[in-house]
Amino acid sequence: MLLERGGDDAADELRQRTREYLSGIKEDFHQLDIVVKAFANIEDVSSTLTRRGKIRDKEKFRKFVADFNSKAAFFDFLHVGSGKERADQKIRGTFPSVDFSPYHGPLNSMCSMLENVKFYLDMPQCKHILLAFCHDGGYAPFLGQLLGGDSNTLERVTLVVGGSVAAAFQPLKLKTTSFPSVSLAPSSTNEPVRDTKKFTIEVSSQQMCKLASVLVKSSGRRMDVPLSVDESLLKSMKTLNLCHWLFLRGECRGCSRNHAHRPLTDPEFDALWLDARQGPCNRAKQSRCDDTKCIYGHGQ
Repeated sequence: MLLERGGDDAADELRQRTREYLSGIKEDFHQLDIVVKAFANIEDVSSTLTRRGKIRDKEKFRKFVADFNSKAAFFDFLHVGSGKERADQKIRGTFPSVDFSPYHGPLNSMCSMLENVKFYLDMPQCKHILLAFCHDGGYAPFLGQLLGGDSNTLERVTLVVGGSVAAAFQPLKLKTTSFPSVSLAPSSTNEPVRDTKKFTIEVSSQQMCKLASVLVKSSGRRMDVPLSVDESLLKSMKTLNLCHWLFLRGECRGCSRNHAHRPLTDPEFDALWLDARQGPCNRAKQSRCDDTKCIYGHGQ
């Protein structure tokens, strides 16, 4: 569970899995900034986690949220508070023709999320939206009204599945994906949280040494190790949809990409690394990257 590893690790994991998913559906994925908006009544969530023994005290979750928010410029875990009547009014004003009486969840969270969905759907610069609330069918009628059955709009939306998908979402016929290693929400039952399946593979020492070779410019900025890759091999590797972390770094904590493949030859390793570099390193964007095994792009 990412809660145990801290908010900064959670932000890194979520960004990595999002980038991997986008690489399979967007040719220009490496040029896209990733914006994350999470909404919750932080006091209620911290109380629930403490009561269920997931954390020792509320301060641990507050620190998780602070670390998550400080990890990346566009990552925000937002406190929505309570105020049911105020949320009722906003929901009614935005969705006047929808009956929301069957929904019994926190209305402020719903209102904040749906307002953001509407905002980004109306923004042409926003290329794709991933939504992680499909466990709750109460959102479906509101989302359906926002999407309006338009095929171009539907193509821009993916549901992130964390368990079962509520039946109310089925008529929307949206794409789905899953990020098994990203789990922030407490279980709705008393069952123990199962460990996420991990994948490991042996990467040759020569390949690991090449990956760990760090070049630094005179300005102090990191730069990429030059790679010579055959174009046809690069295209071939892209079609395999291999997990970058597993086949370049030797371990993956769980993602939706392909893990079933033999260890890579040296040319294949370079080709997959070049493909991974199409996604720019966010640490390098913000300050500098000190990860000696970073697989992403730092520029020349």
